[in-house]
Amino acid sequence: MGFLTMAAAVFMAVFGGISVCAADTVTISVKNSPSYIMDKDDAGFAVSVNSDSNGIDYDISYTVDGTVYSDTVSTQRYRTVNKNIALTGVAKGVHSLNIAVSKDGTIVKSASARICLIDYYEKRFMDEYSKAYMSTHFIFDNQTDSTDLAIMKKIGVAGVRDEIFWNTVRYKGSWNFSKPDGFVPMLASNGMDTCIILDYSNTYYVKTSVDGSEATERTAPRTAEEMQAFVEYVKGVINRYPEIKKIEIWNEPNWGFWEPTPNAIDYAAMVKAVAKAVKEINPDI
Repeated sequence: MGFLTMAAAVFMAVFGGISVCAADTVTISVKNSPSYIMDKDDAGFAVSVNSDSNGIDYDISYTVDGTVYSDTVSTQRYRTVNKNIALTGVAKGVHSLNIAVSKDGTIVKSASARICLIDYYEKRFMDEYSKAYMSTHFIFDNQTDSTDLAIMKKIGVAGVRDEIFWNTVRYKGSWNFSKPDGFVPMLASNGMDTCIILDYSNTYYVKTSVDGSEATERTAPRTAEEMQAFVEYVKGVINRYPEIKKIEIWNEPNWGFWEPTPNAIDYAAMVKAVAKAVKEINPDI
């Protein structure tokens, strides 16, 4: 017997009819990561197993707020088997989901998630004429992640109300739009209407209050020079962001956000000056 023939015979004797398997690959995928916001009628997760062998059973144990459920998935040789598990009957709200996949009593994969089940909004006739807005604070954290907007759209929110502070974008004659650049274009690209509040003071331009005390971020402009500085800030914002569709002039000037005390005459003067400047740039606002 030649060497090659002998080697082949030994190989068949040792390995013939025997499956030599690498370790199986198990993955767990919870829907709508990373927010885990799900339609309550389509909530669930999937367990996937890739194996070199047939008929290996994996036990799936999962809990929703401590209630235990179970299922199984069996392998198919050289194929990835996906087991989709629906969270049927779980009520709307926030829940703790814990998943464990075991083989022969040993956990080989686990996952946990805080999930939220809601009713997805279904568009209705005339929706475009009756829009729900949500107040956000993207200006505070330079929001750039579209996850929040995706969630808002699923519950029927069509527009966002946020702010661009005077003292954030304007200082000593210079502009810095880095913070609003992080969220205003994102709103438009995600199909959201925008209502931007143009507000609060800027102590570089407004140095004292009407009573002579040192100005704060809520001290309203009142002199002609201060009002003109505020109008220039507004014009800078409107020129920077043509996607802005609506504006709100100051925030809640009828109480503590307008210092030293609310003043309807001064606020009316601000509205008149701002409206004139804005309409000259974009008559549609």
